Amino acid sequence: MSADRRGVSTKLEVGCLWLTCACLMAMLVIILVEVVTRSFFHFSFEVVDEVGGYLTVAVSFLALAPAQARKAFHNVALVQSRLSARARVGWEAFFH
Repeated sequence: MSADRRGVSTKLEVGCLWLTCACLMAMLVIILVEVVTRSFFHFSFEVVDEVGGYLTVAVSFLALAPAQARKAFHNVALVQSRLSARARVGWEAFFH
């Protein structure tokens, strides 16, 4: 990979990580506000569950790019341990 493309890739990864953190912080704030308003003011915003669901999806997808670039996915040892040596090589080639 050229230095030019690597720089863009790194900037994209950092951007995704920042957006992921922003989504998590937004989720934390809206849930905290919902808990406080329900507990003390007997009022609900009624959209927190929906917005929280959208933010969860955003976090999941935004975290994929940095995880893929860093090869940080979890391995499924249960499946890998039962594969033959040849199948394991194919597995590694396909998933890494």
